[in-house]
Amino acid sequence: MTVGGAWRLTVLLLSFATLPAYAEQTALTLDDVLESSVRYAPKILEAVQKQRRAEAKQFAARGAFDPSFEQNSLFWLNGFYNGSYVDNALVQPLQNSGGKVYGGYRSGTGSFPVYEDELITHSRGEFNVGVLFPLLRDRNFDERRFKLQDGELGIDLAQTELLLNQVQVQHDAMIAYWRWLAVGQQLTIYEHLLEIAEERDLALKERFASGDIAEISIVENAQNVLKRRALVAQIRGQFEVTALALSLYFRSDDGKPRIPQRAQLPDAFPLIDDSIFQHVEND
Repeated sequence: MTVGGAWRLTVLLLSFATLPAYAEQTALTLDDVLESSVRYAPKILEAVQKQRRAEAKQFAARGAFDPSFEQNSLFWLNGFYNGSYVDNALVQPLQNSGGKVYGGYRSGTGSFPVYEDELITHSRGEFNVGVLFPLLRDRNFDERRFKLQDGELGIDLAQTELLLNQVQVQHDAMIAYWRWLAVGQQLTIYEHLLEIAEERDLALKERFASGDIAEISIVENAQNVLKRRALVAQIRGQFEVTALALSLYFRSDDGKPRIPQRAQLPDAFPLIDDSIFQHVEND
């Protein structure tokens, strides 16, 4: 053996030694495909993100009705006046009426111009509590309540869109699975017919060698074998296409498509159970 041949043999042995050990593949069921598609299909994941954005938008709209702390202050740093004024208030907006409830404390000391006498308070300050209601403007509806209701409608719309996407994806996944299974079963049948034709070809050649039949019988059967080989090649190509289409719905845990192998074909068409229609409702 040459050095180059020995080197290639060593590389080949190492490559087989480092191959991962795969568990025996089990039959791929429709339930597996539906469960995978409802969790990892891009259309469903996109709809889930839209729903979360709608929920975040509605959550931000509810924040407009959270209590808030407000403060106003005024100080004269130089000049004839030396007054200082601080006004603190805790405000709670009212969601149903557009009004607000407030309570606070304000203190104004020192000297102020005459036109700002309202800033002067008692020496220890003043506490104030009150309720404000709009009489005309913003009484029945305002921007904050509009954003809140718009957010609620956005959530309903996103949930409906998610449900529609789930139904559509599950429908497409079922079609892809049944096509893959049907073509796989068809491929098995055509391969079996090809085996029969090839066995018949051997039998006819033996009979021709013994002088039992004419050569034309072998020629006719050879044509039949070629036709069946062509059909097998054609169906095998269709099977690969259907497997690729099914991989769009049959995905790994990280969301990557998994092309189902022929070894995962069920032995026969499984019975349809009503439980396969429960995926959308449960998720």
